[in-house]
Amino acid sequence: MAEVVKTQEFWRWPETNWVNPDIDWKKGQVITAGVDVGSVSTQAVIMVDGELYAYGNTRTGSESPTSARKGMGFALEKSDVKIENIDYCIGTGYGRVNVPMAQQSITEISCHARGANFM
Repeated sequence: MAEVVKTQEFWRWPETNWVNPDIDWKKGQVITAGVDVGSVSTQAVIMVDGELYAYGNTRTGSESPTSARKGMGFALEKSDVKIENIDYCIGTGYGRVNVPMAQQSITEISCHARGANFM
Protein backbone atom coordinates (compact mmCIF):
# COMPACT_ATOMS: atom_id res chain seq x y z
CA MET A 1 0.00 0.00 0.00
CA ALA A 2 1.34 3.44 -0.95
CA GLU A 3 2.08 5.89 1.84
CA VAL A 4 -0.03 9.04 1.72
CA VAL A 5 2.06 12.14 2.28
CA LYS A 6 0.12 15.09 3.60
CA THR A 7 1.65 18.42 2.74
CA GLN A 8 1.35 21.27 5.19
CA GLU A 9 -0.48 24.32 3.90
CA PHE A 10 1.36 27.33 5.30
CA TRP A 11 -1.16 29.84 3.98
CA ARG A 12 -4.01 28.53 6.14
CA TRP A 13 -4.64 29.57 9.71
CA PRO A 14 -7.39 28.71 12.15
CA GLU A 15 -10.46 30.89 11.87
CA THR A 16 -11.22 32.22 15.33
CA ASN A 17 -13.96 34.08 17.15
CA TRP A 18 -14.37 35.18 20.74
CA VAL A 19 -16.87 36.94 23.01
CA ASN A 20 -15.93 38.73 26.23
CA PRO A 21 -17.83 36.89 29.00
CA ASP A 22 -17.47 39.88 31.35
CA ILE A 23 -19.57 42.26 29.26
CA ASP A 24 -23.38 42.30 29.17
CA TRP A 25 -24.00 44.05 25.86
CA LYS A 26 -27.64 44.72 26.78
CA LYS A 27 -26.46 47.12 29.49
CA GLY A 28 -24.32 49.06 27.01
CA GLN A 29 -25.19 52.50 25.72
CA VAL A 30 -23.47 52.31 22.30
CA ILE A 31 -22.58 49.23 20.27
CA THR A 32 -20.12 49.82 17.44
CA ALA A 33 -18.40 47.54 14.95
CA GLY A 34 -15.69 47.46 12.36
CA VAL A 35 -15.28 45.07 9.45
CA ASP A 36 -11.94 44.76 7.66
CA VAL A 37 -12.35 42.95 4.36
CA GLY A 38 -8.86 42.17 3.14
CA SER A 39 -7.73 40.25 0.10
CA VAL A 40 -6.99 37.14 2.22
CA SER A 41 -8.76 37.53 5.56
CA THR A 42 -11.78 39.32 6.98
CA GLN A 43 -11.92 40.54 10.57
CA ALA A 44 -14.89 41.94 12.44
CA VAL A 45 -14.80 43.58 15.86
CA ILE A 46 -17.73 44.57 18.06
CA MET A 47 -17.33 47.05 20.90
CA VAL A 48 -19.72 47.94 23.71
CA ASP A 49 -19.20 51.42 25.16
CA GLY A 50 -15.63 51.43 23.82
CA GLU A 51 -14.70 48.03 25.28
CA LEU A 52 -13.86 44.99 23.16
CA TYR A 53 -16.86 42.69 23.22
CA ALA A 54 -16.35 40.23 20.35
CA TYR A 55 -14.28 39.52 17.28
CA GLY A 56 -14.01 37.10 14.42
CA ASN A 57 -11.25 36.30 11.94
CA THR A 58 -12.13 34.32 8.83
CA ARG A 59 -10.98 33.82 5.25
CA THR A 60 -12.14 36.27 2.61
CA GLY A 61 -14.19 34.81 -0.20
CA SER A 62 -14.59 35.95 -3.79
CA GLU A 63 -17.14 38.71 -3.05
CA SER A 64 -16.52 41.49 -0.54
CA PRO A 65 -20.18 41.91 0.58
CA THR A 66 -20.49 38.18 1.24
CA SER A 67 -17.15 38.14 3.07
CA ALA A 68 -18.24 41.11 5.22
CA ARG A 69 -21.49 39.38 6.16
CA LYS A 70 -19.65 36.13 6.90
CA GLY A 71 -17.03 37.94 9.03
CA MET A 72 -19.64 39.84 11.03
CA GLY A 73 -21.77 36.73 11.46
CA PHE A 74 -18.75 34.78 12.68
CA ALA A 75 -17.86 37.51 15.19
CA LEU A 76 -21.44 37.48 16.52
CA GLU A 77 -21.84 33.69 16.41
CA LYS A 78 -21.18 33.11 20.13
CA SER A 79 -23.36 36.05 21.18
CA ASP A 80 -27.03 36.94 20.96
CA VAL A 81 -26.20 40.36 19.43
CA LYS A 82 -27.79 40.86 16.01
CA ILE A 83 -26.58 43.22 13.30
CA GLU A 84 -29.71 45.30 13.99
CA ASN A 85 -28.40 45.94 17.54
CA ILE A 86 -25.24 47.64 16.23
CA ASP A 87 -25.50 51.43 16.35
CA TYR A 88 -22.66 52.25 13.97
CA CYS A 89 -20.32 50.24 11.74
CA ILE A 90 -17.16 51.12 9.82
CA GLY A 91 -15.84 49.23 6.79
CA THR A 92 -12.13 49.11 6.05
CA GLY A 93 -9.63 47.12 4.05
CA TYR A 94 -9.45 46.11 0.42
CA GLY A 95 -13.24 45.64 0.23
CA ARG A 96 -14.23 48.55 2.49
CA VAL A 97 -16.66 50.14 0.04
CA ASN A 98 -18.60 46.87 -0.19
CA VAL A 99 -19.41 46.31 3.50
CA PRO A 100 -23.23 46.34 3.40
CA MET A 101 -23.78 47.00 7.11
CA ALA A 102 -21.30 49.91 7.30
CA GLN A 103 -22.39 53.52 7.53
CA GLN A 104 -18.91 54.71 6.55
CA SER A 105 -15.72 53.37 4.99
CA ILE A 106 -12.25 54.40 6.15
CA THR A 107 -8.84 53.48 4.74
CA GLU A 108 -6.66 50.97 6.56
CA ILE A 109 -4.05 53.65 7.24
CA SER A 110 -6.59 55.83 9.04
CA CYS A 111 -7.84 52.82 11.00
CA HIS A 112 -4.28 51.93 12.03
CA ALA A 113 -3.73 55.48 13.26
CA ARG A 114 -7.00 55.51 15.22
CA GLY A 115 -6.25 52.09 16.68
CA ALA A 116 -2.77 53.14 17.77
CA ASN A 117 -4.20 56.28 19.36
CA PHE A 118 -6.87 54.18 21.12
CA MET A 119 -4.24 51.84 22.53
